[in-house]
Amino acid sequence: MSKLEQVEIEAMELPTPQRARLAHKLIASLDASFDERCEQAWLEEAKRRDAELADGKVVARSAEEVLRNAYRRIGCPG
Repeated sequence: MSKLEQVEIEAMELPTPQRARLAHKLIASLDASFDERCEQAWLEEAKRRDAELADGKVVARSAEEVLRNAYRRIGCPG
């Protein structure tokens, strides 16, 4: 068994949050242009959207509803 195969096996045994963290680090390491400013901008956007939900400025919809509407708009059975 190769080292890569062993790492893959061990990684898949990690709890989901740890796998997500590992995946994030691996993907970020592939992007030579990874920019902390971009990461910070996405964090600020997520916080802004969360605040809008908390303040009642926007109403959340289920993924099922969003996808159903999207499929209907493009004329595909959903």
